[in-house]
Amino acid sequence: MLLFLLGCSIGEPDWLAPSVVEGTPCSSAGVLPLTGQRTLRLFLDDTAPAIVAQHTRAAADYYRRIGLPLRIDGPPQRAPEPPLLGAGSAPEAILAPLIAFARQHAVPAQPDTILLVVMSLVIPESPAARWFSELSALSFSPQLTQLAAEQTGIDLRAYLGEDFTPMVILSGEALSVRRPGKHDMLLAHELGHALGLAHETDPDNLLRQERWFSCIPVLTDAQREQIVR
Repeated sequence: MLLFLLGCSIGEPDWLAPSVVEGTPCSSAGVLPLTGQRTLRLFLDDTAPAIVAQHTRAAADYYRRIGLPLRIDGPPQRAPEPPLLGAGSAPEAILAPLIAFARQHAVPAQPDTILLVVMSLVIPESPAARWFSELSALSFSPQLTQLAAEQTGIDLRAYLGEDFTPMVILSGEALSVRRPGKHDMLLAHELGHALGLAHETDPDNLLRQERWFSCIPVLTDAQREQIVR
């Protein structure tokens, strides 16, 4: 995975309505709760707000369960016109729309996380579509820029500096075909990357590559310590 990371009248879906997290943990590891709170700054395009709210609630349910509640910072702002990945074959051209958004909204760094939902992440039939056509989400954080540079050859620090607001970018097309809930941890997983967590191989861990679970995934003590630093 590439780790980067309204005034619009969309009605007022209940983004973070409390609900009971059903099921049992995948394992007994890491059951001590965290403390604190994380704030999401939401940018939304014409993707159905109700669908986005369902996925946001699913992620909020997970983090609330481990003691790290989420809150939405004010009403959603209008997302930029899609796509976020542009035409061209050079990395700079592909990333140009995303970098422009990040420079405007993620620099300087703020103590929150940006959640950006756009219907389409990439221009169909463009060179970028060859790599990103199946992409459902992107996430990036300052803690993971070195890892991303090693994996992709793209160092975001060259565009955004050493520190910036973590971002999660979701495809509205992908959300519309996914069923949120305890079995779909798409947004919870991506928020883990925004909190600085890399992928894990443990099948019970929230940060494994696959984001569907038959039980409630866990975070290790080391992951929890990294989040609260």
